[in-house]
Amino acid sequence: MEQTTNAQATSETTTIPVSAAEVSKPKKVKKPKNKKKRKKAIIWSVILLLIAGYIGYSIYAASNYIPSVKAGEVSYQKINSYLSTTATISSPDSKAYFAPPQSKAVKVNFKVGDTVKAGDLIATFDLTDLNNQIRLNQISLEDAKINYENVKTNFDEINNKDEERQKDIDELSEEIRNYNTRIRKIRDDNGGYPAPGEPGYEAYTRYQQKLTQAEIEREGLENQETSETDLSKAKNALTTAENAMESAKISIASLQKYQKDKGIVADFDGIVTEMNLVAGGVATNTSTACVIQTTENLIATFNIGKYDVGTIKLEQPATLSLGELNYQGKVTKIGAVAVKGVNSSGNTTAAQVPAEITIGNPDSNLIIGLEFDAEIETFSNDNALALPVEAVLTDREGDFCYKLIPTEKADVFTYEKTYVKTGNASDTYIEIFDGLKEGEKVVLSPPTTIETLPVVKVETPKDAESAPATESTASAA
Repeated sequence: MEQTTNAQATSETTTIPVSAAEVSKPKKVKKPKNKKKRKKAIIWSVILLLIAGYIGYSIYAASNYIPSVKAGEVSYQKINSYLSTTATISSPDSKAYFAPPQSKAVKVNFKVGDTVKAGDLIATFDLTDLNNQIRLNQISLEDAKINYENVKTNFDEINNKDEERQKDIDELSEEIRNYNTRIRKIRDDNGGYPAPGEPGYEAYTRYQQKLTQAEIEREGLENQETSETDLSKAKNALTTAENAMESAKISIASLQKYQKDKGIVADFDGIVTEMNLVAGGVATNTSTACVIQTTENLIATFNIGKYDVGTIKLEQPATLSLGELNYQGKVTKIGAVAVKGVNSSGNTTAAQVPAEITIGNPDSNLIIGLEFDAEIETFSNDNALALPVEAVLTDREGDFCYKLIPTEKADVFTYEKTYVKTGNASDTYIEIFDGLKEGEKVVLSPPTTIETLPVVKVETPKDAESAPATESTASAA
């Protein structure tokens, strides 16, 4: 029994052998996981609070932000309107010279660009056949005179025939009035038109017959009246015959002048701007031999397009400029007929009205053919009710602007779309006839989103620097 008990005791106290390393190594203590999670939660909470705060502040700021706009004021201003165009320096007087018919140029004394004096001999010709040409033209003149007399006689006959016929018609009309007067008197004296056998019947029938005959004759003369077409043809024939006679006279005078001057002589001081003669060459009288233009009182010529015809008027002041050259003048001539031109490609251009500017201070720097920039003052008003041009917009109903209306808060405005009647404009201001009054403020360069804004305030330099970059503000800036 004792052995068994000792054995059990021994068994209970026995320990398992452990290595030295295991005995010396301390055991690790695990940290709780929930502490790390708590730290992350705190960080995210702070971030969310910052975001929420920013959003809340932005909402608050946006709800209280009033977009700024630029504003201008309706006031009295000086308005000048100008038409800008190009003007060419031209001569006010030029003459085209023609050579004797079928003549040979013996000597040409001037070329394009040369200055000539009145009386200078421009070119000489071989005039051997000139006398024969003069005789032929004199024969043509005699024939033209005979034809003119025949045509004039025919015209006079037609015209006189009408005058005589009208005189006869007038006389018959007077007779008809007299017969009617006598017939009415017989009626009044007898208390009516007399019947056969009654007093006055014979006189009544006699006047009635004469009245009827006169009316028939007058109607016949009226039907014989020459038609307007016949009279017009006779007038045209007379004009043609007269022109032919005058042309023959001018031709003879021109040939005789060549005979006297021995060639082409300048009629005035000027410059040669065209020369088509060559020594030894045969010239014809159908093409221009040369052109001389005066250099005195040079003018500037320009063309008026169809959209500016009603704008340009006589006496409007004009400024011509080219580099450092500046000249003052005024519009002195506007053509009565629009003229089509031809461009460098040979195509016909739109018709334009030719016009002239007389230069008030010409000098030697003006050269024929030189182009200048021209500014023509088309409108001037020293005291026009106006507003800045950038305030005016246009839609289908007309011109309009946004008028600013003050509120209880300083510098805070509502606005009203206001249609205006406009007039002339300069680069900065436009004339106002109706819709606004002096001193009223308007929005300048209105943003496209303006009608979505309940109120606005007038922009100041400080506002422009500090305004948030929202879509509305960016549009208003």
